Amino acid sequence: MASTVIFTCGLIGCLFAGFLFYTVSQVSLDSTVEEGESATEVAANKESDEDLKEIYEIIREGAQSFLWAEYQICFIFIVAFGTLILVLTSRVSNAVGEGEWQWNIGALTALSFVVGGLTSILSGYIGKTLFPVVTHVSRAACASVRTTHAHTHIHTHARTHAYMTDNTSVRQE
Repeated sequence: MASTVIFTCGLIGCLFAGFLFYTVSQVSLDSTVEEGESATEVAANKESDEDLKEIYEIIREGAQSFLWAEYQICFIFIVAFGTLILVLTSRVSNAVGEGEWQWNIGALTALSFVVGGLTSILSGYIGKTLFPVVTHVSRAACASVRTTHAHTHIHTHARTHAYMTDNTSVRQE
């Protein structure tokens, strides 16, 4: 019963992570043309998009290079310590207290270590693969909001200035 719950929760977590990955990957990295934008603003947004894509590619390539170097060391560590664990846990005491080799016990223990290490590597790979994508999507969204906010701020400021100018001219009369 407990194993079923554990595997079910793990499966649900993996499916949810896949759904989130799919959702994030569907976000467009290009700016959308807002109503009322001038040709200059559209060109500036396109240039900003190209800069963001270039930065994204640099980050992605750097992360991939780092991962490959890190994983080479991790694989060596897993093989070396997996072998050590296999040997050290295979020697067990029998009923009379004498040591005997039971390679199946050592193999299961070493296999557990190897699966844990590979799962950790896979988790790191997924995280480091998604990080540049999520960062790029977030920056693109922030740039879009910042542009929209700037337009709203400019229009609000212009209206406020016009209102204050009108009131000042009324007071002077």
